[in-house]
Amino acid sequence: MDAPPKIKFKAPQAYAPVLNLSAAEIVEKFFLLQDEMLSELGEAKGIGLARVKVSNPVTKWLKMSLGQEFALTAAHERRHLWQAWQVREDVSFPCPPSPPYKSLDASGGSVFLKKLL
Repeated sequence: MDAPPKIKFKAPQAYAPVLNLSAAEIVEKFFLLQDEMLSELGEAKGIGLARVKVSNPVTKWLKMSLGQEFALTAAHERRHLWQAWQVREDVSFPCPPSPPYKSLDASGGSVFLKKLL
């Protein structure tokens, strides 16, 4: 799950991107989630991270230690940052995203990318 990815797979439906948010809203939500994660790490101080077991929010049957969940989440966030950097460095950026992530305005341009720029 870390960056760069060694294998590619589709995200579960629960993690599908929300297309009706502006770039500013997406960035704001990303940083709010980072603050939440730091808060949760602080609250976990003193807890046996290998002892406490948690379920994955999407696949309840998958259980792992709290420490593993923190490590997995950190790796996943690094992957998001790596993906964003790859988009910015791509010579074809900006361009309309390919389906199913396409969101067009009346002129046929990408709403998301126009707001991003």
